[in-house]
Amino acid sequence: RFSSGRGPGYRCYLFAMSTRDRLLQDVRRKRASREAQRQQEADLEAKHRREREGALLIQRVFRGLRVRRRWLAAEDATLQKQLRDLENVAQIVRGKGQLFVPPVAALLPMMSRALRQRSGASPEDRVQICSRLAVFVVACLRAPLAAPKLSLCAPAVGTTASTPDRMPLVVRFAKSLLAAVASGK
Repeated sequence: RFSSGRGPGYRCYLFAMSTRDRLLQDVRRKRASREAQRQQEADLEAKHRREREGALLIQRVFRGLRVRRRWLAAEDATLQKQLRDLENVAQIVRGKGQLFVPPVAALLPMMSRALRQRSGASPEDRVQICSRLAVFVVACLRAPLAAPKLSLCAPAVGTTASTPDRMPLVVRFAKSLLAAVASGK
């Protein structure tokens, strides 16, 4: 405190800052602190969100793998059963001295499934399935052209959108059979 010489009742106090300036500085400091805290919370929330999304992705992949394995096992069991059924029917018909030719409508989906699911199987399994199925494919290839429901070489009659195209499927099956036999040796 000192006297400025302006009169006996006038006193002047020296402060580094005025009260208004101090209040503004406190407000700015608190605002900056709140903004920094909000930014930290946002960063922390983003980090937790990325961790949750990563964990969900990993869970989805493993669940998908497990479901795919179960589905492939069920498809394989169904294909094996259908092949056994065809072989049993062929054996019964051969016992009567006749040649069994399975209907193309039954054989094409089996060929398609064998091609689709056999890509991950062991070479021995592929050879076994393809060779069992090849017996019926050869019988359908030898069937007379006059019987379009039995012959793979005959033009398709009454095909629908869900019926696979015959010739590309036969060619892919022959390639798969050759690859299976070559890799199975």
